[in-house]
Amino acid sequence: MLKKKIMCLIIGNNIEGYVLEEDLTVFKQLEGNDKDGYRTPRQGWEVELGKLLKPDQPEPEISDYGFKKQINGGAIHAYLKVGGRSSIHKAVIPKGSRVWLQDDLSEIAANQMIIEPEEVTAGETDLSRFLEGAADVWLKSGEQKKITDSYNKDDVVGFVLKSGKIVSANFNPTTTVFSNDPLTEQTEQTDFEIAKKDMNGQANTERLKKECSGSGLKAIDGLKDNEYLPSMGELMEAFCELESVNLSRQFLGLTLIPHTWFWTSTVRSNKTMWVVGSIGGTLWRDWDIYYSYNGYVLAFLRK
Repeated sequence: MLKKKIMCLIIGNNIEGYVLEEDLTVFKQLEGNDKDGYRTPRQGWEVELGKLLKPDQPEPEISDYGFKKQINGGAIHAYLKVGGRSSIHKAVIPKGSRVWLQDDLSEIAANQMIIEPEEVTAGETDLSRFLEGAADVWLKSGEQKKITDSYNKDDVVGFVLKSGKIVSANFNPTTTVFSNDPLTEQTEQTDFEIAKKDMNGQANTERLKKECSGSGLKAIDGLKDNEYLPSMGELMEAFCELESVNLSRQFLGLTLIPHTWFWTSTVRSNKTMWVVGSIGGTLWRDWDIYYSYNGYVLAFLRK
């Protein structure tokens, strides 16, 4: 049995995880060798290859991580995709195990695992068995479908959140400054407690278009006619369901939403905007440093 050690796996609202109906192959990095023995690199757990490892507690420790959750104990960590890392061993999470996915789909935690002697240089875990947790897709026709339903993948324009709001499938994995121009009317600061309740990104987007002039709104100019920049509350909601959205994106062969910082349409002051981290954090950014700070844009769809 392994002694309890601290780990960190970022999850959204899926704290129950999944129970495997068949074995799952993942990838575990180790230190050591056959002569001196193997251990996990960060926690120094001793590992006996080919033997079942279990934490010394039946349930994982789950705590707050910003507005999301993290697993910080009571589970064993592994990678879902590797390439370019050293000392990576093939590992198997047995049928019947409980697992949790990090919501950028890069890592996994399990309540038991077998780390095998075989080392690998590259590999990727098949996540198709987790599609039960994937977000529904939104089609050009205005129809909502389950990810496993029959439809033309080219017709998918978005992913439906539990609230019914739709995250656009159109995601450009490059950053941009927000704008080179301040608002013309905002005078008072919007504090965090008010900002996180803002759920009206569509109205915010229209307001920003009217009140900013000059060289334009870089974070909004690239949006399509049927898209808007989500508010702080909307983006926090979406990132709590990031696992579901990314499972659907991966199934369709689209770029996954990474753990990084995204612009919102929630204004903090004339020269500052609220930004939200998909990893679970919130910040504000000053308009005066827009030339040095770049953020990502994740649009929502107008209905």
